[in-house]
Amino acid sequence: VWTNAKWNELCAAVALEGLEKFDETFARRRKIRARLLEGLKSLEEHRLILYHDDPGEVISPHAFPIVLKDERDDISDLRAHLEQASIQTKSLFGSLPTQHKAFAFLGHKLGDFPVAERIGRAGLHFGYNEFMTDDDADYVVETLREFFR
Repeated sequence: VWTNAKWNELCAAVALEGLEKFDETFARRRKIRARLLEGLKSLEEHRLILYHDDPGEVISPHAFPIVLKDERDDISDLRAHLEQASIQTKSLFGSLPTQHKAFAFLGHKLGDFPVAERIGRAGLHFGYNEFMTDDDADYVVETLREFFR
């Protein structure tokens, strides 16, 4: 049998299989997220801004964002520390009009969007998923704690 399958058909087939496991996957990711939050609680007062569910909100667990609490700090050293420990990170978006070259044509300058620029300068996130073990989560926590010692 010959099939003319398009990418969106293949993606739909994979997604349908994933939907069958959605509740289980979501619960496991939430458990990993809770473990990360609990393990990093001691850094929250002075070092990190962590994101918790607000009342009536359930954060979708796919990436773990952190922002350095001291707004004068730059995330580069922490990012390098995590990458050295094989924990891949990405920037926490920041200000598109002032911190991303693709939007330079808009004519904005640094300082036009101070809150977003602060997040771009002092924030990062790393991905996590249902295949992470508790040991993996503990490794991330210990690596972050090690940086702030």
